[in-house]
Amino acid sequence: MNGQAPEPGPQHGLLAAVIPADARRFRVKDPFLAEVLREAGAAIVEDFPDVEIADNDGEALGDARLTVVQLSAGRSVGVLPARVAKRLARSFGVRVSAGAIERRLRRRGFAHTSVLLWDLAQPMRLPDGTFGRRRRIVEYVPRNGLVTAAKARPESTVLDAVVAKASAAAGRSLTIGGVSVMGSGLIVDVVDGILRIGIGSGSRQLRAQFETLSRLRAAQPPPTVADRLPKMIAVGRSGLAEWSLETKLPGRPPSSPLAPNLLAEAIGFLVALHRVPGARAELPILGDQADTIAQACSPELVEALREVMASLEAALAEIPRGFAHGDFFHANLLAADDRLLGVIDWDAGGPGRLPLVDLLHLRYNESKRAAAEDWGPYVIETLLPLARAGGDELIRSYCAQRELEPEPRQLLALSAAYWLGYASYQLKMHPHRQHQRAWLALHVDGVLNELVRSGIC
Repeated sequence: MNGQAPEPGPQHGLLAAVIPADARRFRVKDPFLAEVLREAGAAIVEDFPDVEIADNDGEALGDARLTVVQLSAGRSVGVLPARVAKRLARSFGVRVSAGAIERRLRRRGFAHTSVLLWDLAQPMRLPDGTFGRRRRIVEYVPRNGLVTAAKARPESTVLDAVVAKASAAAGRSLTIGGVSVMGSGLIVDVVDGILRIGIGSGSRQLRAQFETLSRLRAAQPPPTVADRLPKMIAVGRSGLAEWSLETKLPGRPPSSPLAPNLLAEAIGFLVALHRVPGARAELPILGDQADTIAQACSPELVEALREVMASLEAALAEIPRGFAHGDFFHANLLAADDRLLGVIDWDAGGPGRLPLVDLLHLRYNESKRAAAEDWGPYVIETLLPLARAGGDELIRSYCAQRELEPEPRQLLALSAAYWLGYASYQLKMHPHRQHQRAWLALHVDGVLNELVRSGIC
């Protein structure tokens, strides 16, 4: 475990909790992380860094104000008993490695060290002892960690500076109730609000959410939509990070699959959301999504992608556009007693979207095979055949409420448009995807080949 690099993907959100608020110069070898920091406004240097980020303590020179050593045990896959055993073993390995690295750094003269153990979307303990309330057993066995080391007393972090600025903007002192890492950003529970902090690509998501919610509220949605939206209190920038503060909605994320009454309310919300007026103006959106995918797919498939996009535009020309959420599934819903109380995380949303796509995403996440590596195969093996068959009860219920005819040709086009939108979102908001050839082969090239084979173009 010692020295094992973090698993590919955005995990830099944690940096806001440890790097000094005024840090601008970084020594880092990971090219993805270097690009993230450059996007945030940092300088990547070899000499006189404020922060050095290493994958093992042996490569840390120790000349920076803060040294950060990253660890990761990767992701457990396989059948449930094997996944549990691997997770336990890997979490234990991270703890042992972190302890060993911390001891070696102390022997090198670093008087101030700390270990942070964490996992995506789970509460973690900050160096000052702040810790969110644990609710699940899995949260006791985090698979990732980092060790920080400094020879001088720890400085105020980006997180500290953001909390201070957000408190001033809100006109009240914000008390941290818990912190979770969400890949490229931090989610901070400030007791009566939600504070989001993004660095680099994480800032894109913050800006996208703010724009979506601003445009949606300006369109004067009905109460069934408006009452379930978070209200933006303040936005700002602090050092390398951008941040936003929003109201905390009631309820908790429900389990999946959704209970029948909650599912019915979710469909009703999506229908009402898509009917919000003033959203027809964004017709080029399919073309923009295709352009994003064209930059990442195999060169020999670019022309096929253009043909698919042209076919979709023709098949969907008369389909009404409206607002969509873009990532609608149980983890982004808040509920109580099988009633839908709130919908969060709007960075993938916006106007000018096609109907049904949000429901197709929910339907995928309600399936037994919902996992990041299964999305592309699900589109090929389940969604496209389902569209050719005229949909299922869930799809027909939505179509009836949205006054759409669930005709197989249009359902097939809408299914392809759902793939186009979600794949382009992943590539745009998570730039590391563009360099993951295995991910692209499974979720981009594979689906595109199936669309061509099935004759959609």
